[in-house]
Amino acid sequence: MPGPQQHRIVIPYFPPAWKYSTPVLLYGAYKVYTLGYPIWTLVLIIFTAMIFTSKYVTLIDNDKKICLDYLTILFIKFNKEAKKYQAIDRVVITKGRYVKQLNSRISSRTLKWEDYTGTLLFDDNSTLELLTHDDPKKLIESIRVIAAMLNVGIEDRTRREYRWL
Repeated sequence: MPGPQQHRIVIPYFPPAWKYSTPVLLYGAYKVYTLGYPIWTLVLIIFTAMIFTSKYVTLIDNDKKICLDYLTILFIKFNKEAKKYQAIDRVVITKGRYVKQLNSRISSRTLKWEDYTGTLLFDDNSTLELLTHDDPKKLIESIRVIAAMLNVGIEDRTRREYRWL
């Protein structure tokens, strides 16, 4: 459990629709078990548990001035990264523009899309990506909660002139 100066940001790894499909997986595991395949039943149950327990976790400890970032699957931590910092400067929102050319023998098609990323900026210019979303309003909504928790400002760099939110 985080202490008074620890802030935990938890983001589910799988989309919510996958969590809603888990009863179907468990029912499938039951049916597979009744057919006499206990190994496949175990695989389905473990996969269901992975859907429920997989999360991105960012733990920011203002007392120790350290930031931990990791992925947890079945309560096991993977890719654990630790960053030391002196102060958290701000959260910056940036816009990414992408173009993908799809070619076939008959036709070609160009896909264009944008996404928005909320990045935590520390005093030594090191960064930590917090969230990425294709809808800027939803991203700003989520970033406002995180910025209020960390007591930092939000800088919007998605337009020509930067502005503070």
